Amino acid sequence: MPVTLIDYRISQPSSAVAAGVLPNGVTIPAPIGNTNLLGIFMSAGPQNRVDLQLFVVIANPLSLRGTALFFSFFRDGQMIWISEVGLNPNTFPVAFNFHAGDFNVTVGFHMYSGQISNGGPGEANVVGPVTFSAAAYSLT
Repeated sequence: MPVTLIDYRISQPSSAVAAGVLPNGVTIPAPIGNTNLLGIFMSAGPQNRVDLQLFVVIANPLSLRGTALFFSFFRDGQMIWISEVGLNPNTFPVAFNFHAGDFNVTVGFHMYSGQISNGGPGEANVVGPVTFSAAAYSLT
């Protein structure tokens, strides 16, 4: 089956320092606070899919060890994917790389975003680098 690339977008923070670390990080408050990392406007065609990828590095939050973070993708404000990740007390800072597919998206522009929710009592920081990308394909 032939596949046609309709659109591709990638977004990264513009304010960064050496090694791609965000100044002061982006706080993920607790309990269950949300952080909108990035958004992408994506055009889509008939019989299509949108592949999403989010890469993020979380700081060394001692108060979060042994708890969990929830990573979600949204299209036009509606959740389309969620994953829970348990935090290992011996591996901070830690990098996360998530992929998800959004199938049969209606024609037009759509806003995609990634969110991180903190499932514990403490706070964490997104320290970067952060990369959020989306690619729309038409399946013909």
